[in-house]
Amino acid sequence: MKLLWVTAKRLGSDLASTTQLAVSSALAAHGWKVTIMAPEGTEVEKSLVAGDISFVGVSRSNKAGLGWLTFGRSLAHTLPKVLADGEFDVALVGWQGVAGSHKALRTAGTPWLLVDRSPPVFRSLAGRLQWFEYWRALRLAGRRSGADGSVLKSQALADWHRSKGRAVEPVTLMEAGVEVSKFSPATFTGTPTIVHHGQLDEEREIE
Repeated sequence: MKLLWVTAKRLGSDLASTTQLAVSSALAAHGWKVTIMAPEGTEVEKSLVAGDISFVGVSRSNKAGLGWLTFGRSLAHTLPKVLADGEFDVALVGWQGVAGSHKALRTAGTPWLLVDRSPPVFRSLAGRLQWFEYWRALRLAGRRSGADGSVLKSQALADWHRSKGRAVEPVTLMEAGVEVSKFSPATFTGTPTIVHHGQLDEEREIE
């Protein structure tokens, strides 16, 4: 099987990219051939150009609020050739990449799934621009000619999508996790401290 994974995450430098890298490695270990399209210019991409995982770099601005716009334009320019050369069985597309990829995917006849690991988190002007693109992505994916389903990070996010009438069915959950072999049991007698890095909102199962 051949998978194309389109993500706006900067591999290695974006904490959320660990999911893509871990899942891609696991799929490759089971015989899949994975191609990741992501913002270029990271060290991780060099290590991917080997084995059953390949990398295609896409431009993305570092300026707040402009990343999704430049990423979508670069994706729309690059993706048709990648699809023509790849003959992929399925594509996973992060919501930031939907606007720049849905037409090429439809033309190529490649089934695709919307991936939503997190809605926008900023409340600034840049955040409002991201929310505009977010709802646009869900609208495009939900069309009859859009996505064949969606991959969400949690049941809470799936429930939130459905409450907004934007769920792209069928929904599959792909939760984040850790490599348990890297941790060892230990005895701890101090006062436990929990640190949450991120927004405290319902989409993240924190109410």
